[in-house]
Amino acid sequence: MSAHLRKRFAERDTEIVEQERVLDQLRQTRSDVERELHATATYPILTLPTEITAEIFGHCLLVFGVCSIPRTYKRSAPIILSAVCRAWRDITLATPILWSELHVRFDELATGVVTTAGLIEDSLDLWLARAGSRSLSLDFISREGHPFALSRLRDIINRWSHQVEDLCVDIAWRNIQTLGLESAAFPLLQGATLECDYIPALTFFDNSPRFCDLRLRSSSAGFIPSTFTQQLTKFEGLMWTLQLLTLAPNLTEIRCSFEPHPEDHAPTAITHHNVRSLAIFVDEFDDWADILPYLILPALHHLDVSAMDNYDTLESFLARSSPPLVSLSVKGTTSCFDHWSPCTALVDGTLENLEVWGVSNQKMPSIFTFLYPLPNIQSLCFKDLEDPLNLHLLLQSLYERSLKLRSFRVDWGFGRFIESSLIPAGPPISDTIGGHLSRLARLGMDIDLGKNYVSIGDIVIGRQKI
Repeated sequence: MSAHLRKRFAERDTEIVEQERVLDQLRQTRSDVERELHATATYPILTLPTEITAEIFGHCLLVFGVCSIPRTYKRSAPIILSAVCRAWRDITLATPILWSELHVRFDELATGVVTTAGLIEDSLDLWLARAGSRSLSLDFISREGHPFALSRLRDIINRWSHQVEDLCVDIAWRNIQTLGLESAAFPLLQGATLECDYIPALTFFDNSPRFCDLRLRSSSAGFIPSTFTQQLTKFEGLMWTLQLLTLAPNLTEIRCSFEPHPEDHAPTAITHHNVRSLAIFVDEFDDWADILPYLILPALHHLDVSAMDNYDTLESFLARSSPPLVSLSVKGTTSCFDHWSPCTALVDGTLENLEVWGVSNQKMPSIFTFLYPLPNIQSLCFKDLEDPLNLHLLLQSLYERSLKLRSFRVDWGFGRFIESSLIPAGPPISDTIGGHLSRLARLGMDIDLGKNYVSIGDIVIGRQKI
């Protein structure tokens, strides 16, 4: 009996060995076929002309953003695209636009990387060399208390200054004179952002014939005009005097805070015929002054005074300037609204875009009532709301202005509401809030409810418009 069982057991072993041999043979055949398939397969993306693929790669910068070393190095477009295959790597390395923008945070690099002689410089030179002759956009941050010396940053900037189109430098409270910007030539430079200890005696960017956009981000760095001032068309920063307005006749955009010295005499009003955009920002810890009483801007199209808490001088400024104002950004608190709402009668024939910050439900009816006599309002935006919106009033007002209002945006931060609320509004119908908003969108109104919504049903809400 046992001999019979052993025989059957041996037969099964033989069958298993044979089946495993057949399986191994099938696996080998399958592997050969797969290898042949990959060798002969045609992938549509790989059949595109190289220049078309390079063009597509360039648009990937909008998806992945600018490479920030060390934060997003591995997630940057050039690194991701070059890791797909050899063909894509070759195209990536030969596409200058992918290498023409670079953000480096030297203060976040490992100490071992920083202290290795030439390692950072060689790596940056290799990256930027791949940009070929394309103009560069460079953003460098080097804070205090870090072993990366400013003299090394100076050498990097000087070595590439001939190709730089936009330069951002943040060295905190250190002396910018160390970077030697005044001795470097920037033939292509158009804009610069500086956060530093500003030294008024410097004459940097004098060797920059195309320079036109200056942004000073330090709260203590007031601007003293230099020889390049006449080239400026855009300025952002702190102003101690109004001298810039007299020495920069080509200015079209200003974003500023005004902090005159307490002992200086009050300036006389200055007329500037080319400024089309004025935005005022305020540092709550500094003694800022209202700049509007000293300005006459007859060409002004865009005015942002949403950072101000007092609009006592707004009406006289608009009356004095008589500008063709198209866009206005203001605060919507009770005291602010009572001051700025009468002023709009001075620009009601041209005003198309209104942005209101910090509006409360208490003031919402007044704002919508205020809109009625403004015939040209096409865009309305509520930002930084103090309370949840009165949805009944909102929808009713949007329906009433649906023929004229082309765009409505609100930064909503008080919870989701579109799916559950059922209310009648406008026409005698009941629907969800989302249903009403979709109906308004089909009538031609662009509606954006901010980042609190992504997608609901067949409508898209949030950063994208309905």
